[in-house]
Amino acid sequence: YGFVDTLEVYGGPWSFDHGVFKEVSNQFAAMPSLHFGWALWCGLAARATMRRRWARYFAVLYPAFTLLAVVITANHYWIDAVGGALCVAVGWAVAVWWYERRDRAEAAEAPG
Repeated sequence: YGFVDTLEVYGGPWSFDHGVFKEVSNQFAAMPSLHFGWALWCGLAARATMRRRWARYFAVLYPAFTLLAVVITANHYWIDAVGGALCVAVGWAVAVWWYERRDRAEAAEAPG
């Protein structure tokens, strides 16, 4: 498909195939892509706090560009990004459940 592992082809200050990294790295453990998951979480959080419409577009562009970057550099597959998005969705759902549960408990304890 034309994807290139830039670290393997062009090199860099370190490599997964040499030294200590060869012993401790797992190239198939990139699932889920927390690069994308973090960018998605930041984008959602930023979008929720921004008032101007144009600024909200930038909040959406951050995870989109991160997805593009991790896929075209062959650091992750598309499915890794889906896994990252699922991690964010599960975390969001747990947080909503937790805070709704807490609010119900506080309401039940309130006098009146």
